[in-house]
Amino acid sequence: MKGLAIGQAVGGASAMLASRNRKRPAPSFEERLLKFAEEARAAAKIIAASSEQEKLLRKALKAEALANAAERLQKA
Repeated sequence: MKGLAIGQAVGGASAMLASRNRKRPAPSFEERLLKFAEEARAAAKIIAASSEQEKLLRKALKAEALANAAERLQKA
């Protein structure tokens, strides 16, 4: 493999590297969890009372709890 540039595979084929959007920083794990919780709650408000609504609300609660736990762990 001598002489290969970064991004090249054996045989001279270029490795498929996805380019990243570096214009803005990616949201933190906590932010993504809280956004998911917000969207789940919004979806639960739209549908009628059912087991699906309960599942969405449970997922929202779990996501919020996990975001809080992750934030506390980062500070520790």
